[in-house]
Amino acid sequence: MYERIIHLITLFNPRDYLHNYLFNNFNQLSKNDWALLKEKRKNLKPEHKLATILQNDDIEALKSEMIHPDFDIDEIIPESFLEPVWMLQHHPSLIQYAAFYNAINCFKYLLMSGANLRYVDSVNRTLPQFAVCNGNIEIFRLCQQFCPIQGADHTAIAFHQNGLFIWLHESYNTDLSQVHPQRGSTLSRIMSEWNYEVLFYVLEKGYDLGFVDTTNVLLYYLCFGFYLENSS
Repeated sequence: MYERIIHLITLFNPRDYLHNYLFNNFNQLSKNDWALLKEKRKNLKPEHKLATILQNDDIEALKSEMIHPDFDIDEIIPESFLEPVWMLQHHPSLIQYAAFYNAINCFKYLLMSGANLRYVDSVNRTLPQFAVCNGNIEIFRLCQQFCPIQGADHTAIAFHQNGLFIWLHESYNTDLSQVHPQRGSTLSRIMSEWNYEVLFYVLEKGYDLGFVDTTNVLLYYLCFGFYLENSS
């Protein structure tokens, strides 16, 4: 049965790093009721030295690393099987990682040192999308000066940075029913993330929940699912 499940998942997503790590280390991880995996999770910390520095916004440690002749300011943070944040599982750059963790000092230093602000991770997420995750308006405004902000509204919804989302919508007068070929519509993202605060906001703006997204899912249906999830 195990071999069959592994085969099916591999067919579904054969190049996924997390799946490959699990498959290649399954016997070791699963011994003694998954003792090794539990220990790794218990002592969870970044596997990459620079990730730790950026999480702590340790500007002096970052400066010490950057004086090394082989330092790459556009280095990416590699995938980790134990990374708990889905946003960070697709090769973010150092400055993207700093933006996500609200590391304002490290972010500004990387910015002044010439970091590539238009780098996109392996699923095409931009720097402003990382900047909205923790709601730091100063970091976001710095990104805004140099980068396109498309997609930032979707990320703000996912991380429930609702004040930033409303500010983006009202500043740029975006059409929430417009369908992006990869991200879908903003309306459907609101429902899929169960973001009721933004839902009430768009209802007050008069948006039609009879709208059908690229997946042909009527938003009324998503609203009903939201009601079932939140009624008691």
